[in-house]
Amino acid sequence: MLTLIPTTATSPDGDMSLYERELLDREELPDPGAGTGFHPTSLIAEFWESTSQEDGEKDSGFDIALIDDQALAQRNENPDLNFFKVGEQSPMMWVEEDYLEDHGVPDDPAKQQAQQFLDTQEYALVREILLSVQPAVA
Repeated sequence: MLTLIPTTATSPDGDMSLYERELLDREELPDPGAGTGFHPTSLIAEFWESTSQEDGEKDSGFDIALIDDQALAQRNENPDLNFFKVGEQSPMMWVEEDYLEDHGVPDDPAKQQAQQFLDTQEYALVREILLSVQPAVA
């Protein structure tokens, strides 16, 4: 259901597509773990559409992730959200595409399909799990 990269993803892997994004849901984490090295500060659900700068090919997607609001505010049209560096050696977490596909959000979704998923029990469960994530006690 979820992917955790404990030491962050820091590269867009050459993805220079241009992105148009819309936040469909956003909630600040109640305790982002100040002073713990745990940097995600919000949960977001985001629909995006991209255009390749090489051949003009269009794509779309839907991401649900814990993110750093500062990184969100500083990004421009690229790279893809999944490659945000959330913090130096800090975790990054998002919902797997296979899970979304199993629950009605295909690989290249329409915005309506992403929006419909937000009304499901599956999304409520994912949201509850992500909002409960806290830094481990050292």
